[in-house]
Amino acid sequence: MKTKIICLCFILLFITACSQTEENSLETNYRQGYQGVDINLLAPHDSVYENTEPLLELEISNLGAYDIEQGEFSVTGFNSKYLELLEDETISLIPKNENMFLGKNVLNPSGSTHPFYFRLKTKLIPFGKDLHQENFFLLANYNYKTELITNICLNTNQYNLAGANCEVPREPIRLNGQGSPLAITQIQEIITPGSNPKVDFIFTLENKGQGKISQAVLEQAKLGHLPLNCERREIKFDENEYQIQEHILICSQEIKEFPSYETTLNLEFSFNYQLEQHHQLNIKSRGTGLVS
Repeated sequence: MKTKIICLCFILLFITACSQTEENSLETNYRQGYQGVDINLLAPHDSVYENTEPLLELEISNLGAYDIEQGEFSVTGFNSKYLELLEDETISLIPKNENMFLGKNVLNPSGSTHPFYFRLKTKLIPFGKDLHQENFFLLANYNYKTELITNICLNTNQYNLAGANCEVPREPIRLNGQGSPLAITQIQEIITPGSNPKVDFIFTLENKGQGKISQAVLEQAKLGHLPLNCERREIKFDENEYQIQEHILICSQEIKEFPSYETTLNLEFSFNYQLEQHHQLNIKSRGTGLVS
C-alpha cells in the first residue's frame, strides 16, 4: 500500500512539474532582447603545426526570435602562402535537408545551433622562424527581421481624464528589443487634437548587435486595422564602424474623436545583417622537434 502511495505521489509531482514548465514556456516573451546569429569557434585552438591539415570547427547559432530563410557564411582572409582552405570559402547558413535556420519560439525556446566544418592545410613557414601568425575572418551575412506588436492608448481629449479607459504616456516609452539586432528602442506618442485629430509616433531604431546593417525596409506599419503613413519605407544606416547605427522614423494617422481606448500598434522591418569576427592562428615550425 505504501509503495502504491509513493508511486502515486511521484507521478503527481512529475505531472505538476511538466505542467509548470509548459506554462512558463508559454508565458515567455521570446521577442525581446537583441540577439541574432552567434558564431563560436571551437577548434583549432591558438596553435597548429606547419604542413598539416587541421579542421576548423564552428558552432553557429540563431539566438534571435526569427527564422533565417536566406544567409551565407564565409571563412576568408588567409594568406595562401601559409594557409589554404580546402573547402568552398562560402557556404549556406541553412543546414542541409532543412528549409530554414529556426529562431526562438515556444516550441524552440533555445533557438537553433548547428556545427560547421572547414578543412585547412598549413604550409611551411619561413626558414628560421618558430612561429608564424595568420589572421582570418569569419563572416555571417543573413536576412532577418524585427517585429513590434504592442498596445497603445489613444485619447483626443487628454485634459479630460474622467472616465478614461487608458492614459497616453507623457514620456517616451522605452523598449527592450524585439529579439533581433535591429531594435525599436523607443516610442514617443504625440496626439494633435482639433477638428481633424491625428496621432504621430516617433520611433527610435538602433542596431544593438555586433554587426552592421546597410538598409532596413519597413514592410508593415499599422495602427489597429489602419495603415500608418510613414515618412519613408527604406532606411539607410551609416556603415562607418565608428558611428552609432541609429535612426528616427515618424509615422502618423488621423484618428476619430472617441473616448480614450487601447489599440494595437504593429511595425515590421526586414534587413540584411553582416556579422564579422577576427581571429588569429599561430602556425608552429616542426623544427622544434615536438612533432615528427
